[in-house]
Amino acid sequence: MCGFIGYLIPQGKPRPDLATWSQLIVHRGPDSGGTYQDGPLGFAFRRLAILDLSEAGNQPMQGERFVLMFNGEIYNHADLRAELATPRGGWRGHSDTETILQACEQWGVGPTLERLNGMFALAIWDKQRQELALARDPLGVKPLLYLERGSALYFASELKALRPYSRGRLSASGVALYASLGFVPAPFSLLDDVKKLRPGEVRVFGRNPRGWFIHYKAWQEERSVEPGDLRPAVEKAVRRQLISDVPVGIFLSGGVDSSAIAHVVAQTGSLSSFSLRPRGSNPEAELDADLAAMQAKKLGLRHHEIPFDPAEVAQDPADLLARMDEPVLEPYFRGEVLLSQAARAAGIIVVLTGHGGDEVLMGYPTYQAVAKGEHYDRIPLLGPALRAASSLPFFSSHTRENLRGAASVWRRPFLEGYALRSAVLFDAATSARLAGLAAPEVGETLRGLLEDVRQRVQRLPGPSRGLRPVELAARMDLLFNVPEHYNQRLDRASMSASVEARVPLQDLELLDSVLRLGVEALMDGGLKGLMKQSFGELPREVLYRPKRHFQAPLLGWLRQGGALEPWARSQLRSLEQRLGRVLPPLRVDSTQAAYRAWSLALLEGWAQKLQLDTVPA
Repeated sequence: MCGFIGYLIPQGKPRPDLATWSQLIVHRGPDSGGTYQDGPLGFAFRRLAILDLSEAGNQPMQGERFVLMFNGEIYNHADLRAELATPRGGWRGHSDTETILQACEQWGVGPTLERLNGMFALAIWDKQRQELALARDPLGVKPLLYLERGSALYFASELKALRPYSRGRLSASGVALYASLGFVPAPFSLLDDVKKLRPGEVRVFGRNPRGWFIHYKAWQEERSVEPGDLRPAVEKAVRRQLISDVPVGIFLSGGVDSSAIAHVVAQTGSLSSFSLRPRGSNPEAELDADLAAMQAKKLGLRHHEIPFDPAEVAQDPADLLARMDEPVLEPYFRGEVLLSQAARAAGIIVVLTGHGGDEVLMGYPTYQAVAKGEHYDRIPLLGPALRAASSLPFFSSHTRENLRGAASVWRRPFLEGYALRSAVLFDAATSARLAGLAAPEVGETLRGLLEDVRQRVQRLPGPSRGLRPVELAARMDLLFNVPEHYNQRLDRASMSASVEARVPLQDLELLDSVLRLGVEALMDGGLKGLMKQSFGELPREVLYRPKRHFQAPLLGWLRQGGALEPWARSQLRSLEQRLGRVLPPLRVDSTQAAYRAWSLALLEGWAQKLQLDTVPA
């Protein structure tokens, strides 16, 4: 795990000092740094040494034709290396970086990318053709952003590293998407001239600009999968992701996914586990910590409990903002930062997490609701009935708002409707007003994003046509919500502490098996039914507890007299000046209203950190 920055700028034009510029991402790679220049190209790399700790693993890494910078881990690199011819002069070391480089030398860039099972963002320079390729893994676990200004290209692992070369203006589309969804999906960002590489995307810059999406090779092959294959597939994925020359640990939450991973990990030896012990919270949160500790003891893990007082978020929002590359809506981000810091302090450089398990293995109650909704959508007058009910005075304001939201998405194309049902903040009209756009423009942007998702769904294994709405929902979450929301939250939190977080339940080989099984098999017996059957030895309290999310007391913090109310009020006044328009009235009288106020306060705090101009583009 590492970070990199770079440029492609014609000769004779001003260029950044690579060593100085790379200090903006030194937290991603504190162990060593390196630079490379060739004509118009400049590379700078910061290394967090994990595989092959010797200088043989340093980057940028040069081959006969290609020069590579690579952030991430390739879990099948040993298998790929076994297929490659020994390079001239022999192998320098045993890093996955060298395996990728030699695969590109022998097979070409495109065929190599189709063979990589891992999380990655990479930049590869073709010295012969004078072309630069940027690529991101199919599930978007690792970030990669770029900025084009005239004939100059800048790229980096983090958005803030591109700020020195950006106009520094908010993106209207980015603001509208953030206000609707709580995150900004690729290719957009909150800066109007910075784009995110989409999951699985490859872009080539140079004499012949072009682009395509990676189609993982195993996904293209025909094979059958049985329900009994799930546990072996999970075990293989976890064991693959234990490869490391530094200590590995696990974030253990007490839920099904991390508990299953812990059971597999424990078979390989005694590792360290980390969990939060919330203070001043409800008994349910305490039970999670108790379950994690109980399992760690049973499995012989070296367990670390990290006290977490949610009030810490209210005490120092500036610390959170300093660690965010874009605003992260969930206050639980602070908990992930604490876990990562504790792991680093204990000498653990790599951690396994259960992120993505709910989307891959069908664990969200939303999926049950969507399955039931397949029947409701056939009711012809449901939409008008919902609209009428939303005006009835005896419903609470929160219920009326939910009814209006349900009415607004009824009978829309499924993906668009599902995306809007998933929106956690403002409706499209309000989001458009915040961004200074017309509501149809926001709708068109969202529809374009969803069409992109639909096309990428067709590149996943298993059936791509005739999918049930519940299958579309899970695939959409996997390709739309997970990459830029959950994966990037985890990346920002862990890398701020110089820790690599791995996500074995997003392993591409495992995903291949899961999607071929189909939703009926995965939900046999309820949410995540097959996973629970496959790991039936887990405690019943783990297997059958209702799905819950961490809830910070935002309402108490932001309502009148709350700890964050003065800060939020000041931020919202500043945001009005920045946007040049009056914000919609925000009465913090519900949790949803609190999240809305919190999201806008974070947006302004983030804009101040990056010293952005006042008017969105």
